[in-house]
Amino acid sequence: MAGVVPVIPPRTGLMEGKLDVETERFVTFEELCTHQPSAKEFFGELDAKGRPFLLIDCHCRVVLELEVALAPYSWQTYEAPRGGYAYKLAFDFGRRLPALRLKKIVDLERCMVNICSRHFARGITIDLTKNEVSYVHDSLWVSKGVGCAEEAKDVLDILRWLVDEKKFKLAVSGGESYYRELIAIMGGE
Repeated sequence: MAGVVPVIPPRTGLMEGKLDVETERFVTFEELCTHQPSAKEFFGELDAKGRPFLLIDCHCRVVLELEVALAPYSWQTYEAPRGGYAYKLAFDFGRRLPALRLKKIVDLERCMVNICSRHFARGITIDLTKNEVSYVHDSLWVSKGVGCAEEAKDVLDILRWLVDEKKFKLAVSGGESYYRELIAIMGGE
């Protein structure tokens, strides 16, 4: 015969204070620059070079601070399906939305940025988490052997800065060898 599980009434009360919650979410440009100094430095370099950019996607594991102003809670203990006990904590915030702020970024999982050239809104796309170039505008690839369009030279200048100075890897089709060939043809080096 199975053991008898006693009924445990829920514990209730009022809670006030701060609660840290770790979760995954998208962060804004301001939050990224505040909590990641290296990203702020990189964006500062882009600004200094006069290169407009757009933060497309920035997904992180973060710690959020929830400031609770006197909310009732219920702590419930119940029997787990496979034996033993499980626990549940529920807050009732009512119509008051608790103050929630980003405390810190634990891990930057994905950070995609478009860097604009003079002629193209999406000249180059990079992933700051992997330090790699994931997209290069087609004007650069199709200009090989045909001559050098001014639009393609501008894209090449951005690509050269990223690969040679910032040490980004090329994750696009053709890779490093194709980039060196383009530099030889278009850059005159």
